[in-house]
Amino acid sequence: SIMGYGQSSQSNKKPKKELTPEQQKAQEEALIKWVSEQIAIDKQTLLAKFPFTGNVISRLDVLVGHWDDVPTACTNGDKIWVDVLFYAKLDPEERLFVLAHECWHVILRHFLRKMNRNAELMNWATDLEIHFLLTKEGLKAPFVLPHKPEWSDLSAEEIYDRLLQQAKQGK
Repeated sequence: SIMGYGQSSQSNKKPKKELTPEQQKAQEEALIKWVSEQIAIDKQTLLAKFPFTGNVISRLDVLVGHWDDVPTACTNGDKIWVDVLFYAKLDPEERLFVLAHECWHVILRHFLRKMNRNAELMNWATDLEIHFLLTKEGLKAPFVLPHKPEWSDLSAEEIYDRLLQQAKQGK
């Protein structure tokens, strides 16, 4: 049989006991506390390694929790929302990328540049613009949206135009 990392070929596991609602709430609160502590450390690390980005993020509130419409992280230009389960699964380098990524949405004022463009495509384009910028700085992305490497020096608006063209061509 095939086993994944850390799995045993013998099943010595006891059936998992259901948690009471109080235990679930305590567990969630403990995870939110841990992620909040990691974010505080990560903000300091960004300040030390990337002073400009670290300075900007030190001025933004970072909210930790779980929201149905925030599967990873997002910003409105004043605050950053981070999904607790998403952030908890990232390694320290990926966490820096996520915080820096949201910070650069603010720096580049992406929320004001959408105009009348398709929101989903524009978000994809702005995410790619930031992805290229941060990977050039040596940060490790937790995942990458599909793209063409030759887009790496384009603005979000130029990337948007190419994504729109691809969508129209059915690619």
